[in-house]
Amino acid sequence: MDINKQAPFSLLVFCIVVTIGNGFDTTSNMLTESEAMNYLEKFNYLNETVVKAALPTGVMPVSIVEGAISKFQEMFNIPITGKFDEETLRKMALPRCGVKDVTDNGPAKRYGKQVWPKKALSWKITGYSKTSTLNQFEQRDAMRRAFDIWAKQTPLRFEYKEGDITDMSIKFGSRYHGDSQPFDGPGKVLAHATLPTDGNIHFDDEEKWLLGAKAEKEGHDLYIVAAHEFGHALGLEHSNVRGSLMAPTYTYSSNLILNWNDVLDIQGLYGRSSFKRKNTWWFLRK
Repeated sequence: MDINKQAPFSLLVFCIVVTIGNGFDTTSNMLTESEAMNYLEKFNYLNETVVKAALPTGVMPVSIVEGAISKFQEMFNIPITGKFDEETLRKMALPRCGVKDVTDNGPAKRYGKQVWPKKALSWKITGYSKTSTLNQFEQRDAMRRAFDIWAKQTPLRFEYKEGDITDMSIKFGSRYHGDSQPFDGPGKVLAHATLPTDGNIHFDDEEKWLLGAKAEKEGHDLYIVAAHEFGHALGLEHSNVRGSLMAPTYTYSSNLILNWNDVLDIQGLYGRSSFKRKNTWWFLRK
């Protein structure tokens, strides 16, 4: 989730966590080729049907593997070689979102038909982090600010509720935590979310969740990751646009904004914000 300023564009929007392809971090680890194959399958670059067909022989056709690697390289904006080269294996080792990159309609699909049928959405935290140094108020405030990023660009409004039934449910958990996508320990998959109208957003409690400059040096910024996951919860898939909040991998930013592409896509689902700024021309003339 790589985040860059998009200064010239008037619709300055947020870009979270996952930055796709603004160069690669030479200090990151590399996956082995065996781990990379598992990665391609986990994030749906290798079609499940193809994987099952190869099981009796135990041999995956080379052309299929090269095609899957090429899809990954296209998503991450790195040279398309179809090989497990160093840059590819480094990109695969970056911390990221657990949502699959490739949908049935292809790796660059941005959003589908799954949307919330209403504009006022409620949310709650059903399980706070038990490992973070952030207290419950700080965790809740990070979520509120992450929802606000999307609210500023759409007619959507988000309300925190303590009641039993809400539209979105947020919780922290580790390893097997009550769904079909167990977390994999520190520094790998950070969080995942479901598309509308399921409303489940989960964060790995084995990660070191912090905020601001401290997160840049010592852990992962909860606010940034939450903003990305809420994009999924509202109906967006992963993006291969540079600087998009909805890119798959995590990168810290001290100035979190929505990328122009994310703004257009979320407004394609819900329309523009009805909020209008007051005329400040009188002030500018002073």
